[in-house]
Amino acid sequence: MPWYKSGTVSVTSNSNAVIGTGTTFLSNGRVGDAFRGPDGAWYEIINIASDTAMSISPVYNGATNAAGAYALAPMQGYVKDSADALRSLVNTYGAKLAALGTTGNYDLLPVTKGGTGGDTAASARANLGLVLQSGVSDATDGRILGVGAFGWNGGTVISMPNTALVRDLTVPGVYGFGSGGLDLPVVGQAWYVRVCRHGALILLEALGMASANQGQYLTQNYNGSVWSGWVRQALAGANSDITSLTGLTTALSVGQGGTGVTSLASLLSALGLTEAYKKSNIVGTVSQSGGTPTGAIIETGTTANGTYTKWADGTMICTRKVNLGVPGWTLINSPIYYYAAPGFDYAASFVGVPVVEVSISYSSTVFAWAAQGSTLATSSKGPAVVILTYSGTNSVISFDQVAIGRWF
Repeated sequence: MPWYKSGTVSVTSNSNAVIGTGTTFLSNGRVGDAFRGPDGAWYEIINIASDTAMSISPVYNGATNAAGAYALAPMQGYVKDSADALRSLVNTYGAKLAALGTTGNYDLLPVTKGGTGGDTAASARANLGLVLQSGVSDATDGRILGVGAFGWNGGTVISMPNTALVRDLTVPGVYGFGSGGLDLPVVGQAWYVRVCRHGALILLEALGMASANQGQYLTQNYNGSVWSGWVRQALAGANSDITSLTGLTTALSVGQGGTGVTSLASLLSALGLTEAYKKSNIVGTVSQSGGTPTGAIIETGTTANGTYTKWADGTMICTRKVNLGVPGWTLINSPIYYYAAPGFDYAASFVGVPVVEVSISYSSTVFAWAAQGSTLATSSKGPAVVILTYSGTNSVISFDQVAIGRWF
């Protein structure tokens, strides 16, 4: 190939920089090529920074020249690199390339050579024998199933007219009779029909799809000569088809909806009713042993400190209405007054600190608020209460205290 000589170069004595004018070093030179300088000496190109700048080795030995003639000469190293690359390609892929044989003689690789012989999806499928169904009920051997094939395969059921005879359905699949059909379990109703076939034997399954027959399930069999007629099948859950059970020798267990026993005493014991609650013992004194209730379900009482209600599970609620009358109001910032009330005892003590809420139940002024004060609630006494009111050193105030916790 010819040497590249376009333009001129500027070189400086004892410098490795070469600056070009009208040059395209990037596309016409390579690192490792030879540079013939204006001084006639040969140098190795060690870097090409741009089309107009590169570096040489050793440094330029001639006289400085601002616009000298030059030449770029390719070296024989390219031939060796190319040979090495080709040898690596052959060693890696030679056997695979040989296995292709005569496949390179074809514009379209035929099936016999491992291709499809087609240039479109349709022609490729045809050449490979991959013929799509002509319709959702096409049962031709070897066809590829389409979406919705036979009422399955990601589509919807095969829709049937109301003039279709159910017993004529011999191709397995799922069919929908949205407007009824002939020989359905109930004429004029909408049904799904599933067809199963094994040789001459056919099973039809009808499932109701509308509100009138939803949940109904019937089957019909063909034994190769006669049809059985529709037979209703019992389903789980509420079922009106089973009217009696005979021949039971073992009592139904409680888990089956029975008692598991045959005597009244055993029945009460089996149902856990020997200690059953009734109207006479639901309300009374609650008690417990190790967390198990041993007394009434609900206990309620009233003391000087309010009313308490205990439940068998350990929950207790205490309420108290506190009437402060006209307390000693203190002016905060006109027209706001406050009064700090002490904590008040509960009607019964809790085993731990309960959740307590206080709220104004009556105020003779327009506005009043209640909030917890600096003293917190305990297991026997509510928190201190701070009451604020709007205008009124003569305001009458009442508040409710509600505590919720546990008695055991």
